[in-house]
Amino acid sequence: MKPEEGAEPLCSDLLAHKHLQRMIKDTKLSAPLLAALPAAMLGDWAASNRGAFVLVAFLDHAEAKKTLSSAVKAKKLSKEAKAQAGTKLLLEKLDL
Repeated sequence: MKPEEGAEPLCSDLLAHKHLQRMIKDTKLSAPLLAALPAAMLGDWAASNRGAFVLVAFLDHAEAKKTLSSAVKAKKLSKEAKAQAGTKLLLEKLDL
């Protein structure tokens, strides 16, 4: 699942991130989707405001917290990333 070089991640699109959130909350696809996303990609999403909001949607599911905590800890988020509303919320929900 490597995006084209220079391409923005799907979660950075205004409408796509909202649709991803709904899909994760409303379907049984969330566990397989989370398992298919590489940890590095999860870390990148955590560093972007919209991506972090998408990751928060995964937290309604049992195993997601452990997976997301590991990925976010490995990312070493910048001060700017930690100041974003989505990333702040994600870190709060992960107790990081």
